[in-house]
Amino acid sequence: MLVAAIMTVSCSINDDTSVISMDDLTESSVHLRGIICKTLPDSLTTTFIICDSVVVSQRHYHEGDHVLGLTYINDTSFLWFGQYGIEEDRMMNSLVTRCENRVLLYDIVKEKITVIDVSTGIDNPSIISYDTGLSTQYVLPVTMRKGLFLAHESFKGKRRRVRTTGDEYQPDRHNVGRYDAFNVVLGELACSNVRNRSVFADRVDSKVEILDTDGKLLKRIMFISQGDKERQQYSKDESEGVTYYTFLGSVKQSFTDVCCNDSTIALLYRPGLITPSSVSISDHPYVVLMDWDGNVRATYVMDDEFDRISITSDGRCLFCFSSREGGNSVMRYDLTE
Repeated sequence: MLVAAIMTVSCSINDDTSVISMDDLTESSVHLRGIICKTLPDSLTTTFIICDSVVVSQRHYHEGDHVLGLTYINDTSFLWFGQYGIEEDRMMNSLVTRCENRVLLYDIVKEKITVIDVSTGIDNPSIISYDTGLSTQYVLPVTMRKGLFLAHESFKGKRRRVRTTGDEYQPDRHNVGRYDAFNVVLGELACSNVRNRSVFADRVDSKVEILDTDGKLLKRIMFISQGDKERQQYSKDESEGVTYYTFLGSVKQSFTDVCCNDSTIALLYRPGLITPSSVSISDHPYVVLMDWDGNVRATYVMDDEFDRISITSDGRCLFCFSSREGGNSVMRYDLTE
């Protein structure tokens, strides 16, 4: 059995933090207009572009269906990987992430990882699978055998739980759910092996952290806005020695995706109401480009709504995945200087 090298990313380190006004960035942002370069079936969900031309798409769960499809932007046929099901060799659910030329499928229930490397083409990929023995809801394939895990102690302490209300955070049939805090995903990860750097984008605090690939914090940047004063997060209370956290409403602004190449970090910023179960957009999203020292290089306001973004290796264009009625689209945006 192959064992992954495990690194956890935590955001509790106290240090000096740089502060950037998101209002100033959005006010000076450049408008971008994209073109549809590929249309995908409704059955496909999370979509990325890797190696500048390989489209990676996850399929919605359906017993017996394949999990992941790979194709080229200018192609119509897919190569399929993995199957959904309860059998030993199938997946009960799947998280799909990407790093450079690798795609990772993580079965959260079975705690099993499959990494696919397409650097030699999608017709002849390198594939490796192994059990992790860890519970997390975000892991990045730094290499074929090394994973960067989002720390699952979102709220530290063995006797702490998250209490959910309303339609937020996967409620049970009684409309109130309680489960371990590590089930809450609070951000997105990306990394560059050439830079020996990783980046964590916080969904709750509009915070970005740049780390080395061993998880050591190098720089933290807070993006603040006038709307932050309206932000609701959570309250806590004690019951029988257990601390419960109750999430209150929604987050007004959030980074909902991050990607990178060896020179640039690209952040997808959503100014609308963000909840784990739904997104109500009040404006078009923004893409913020930073270098690996945490300096903002450009900010763009997009002409459509997106779930995921990918930046090409030369930094000249963005590919954005847009989910819309009648078909999902991959949009291409040429970046201006």
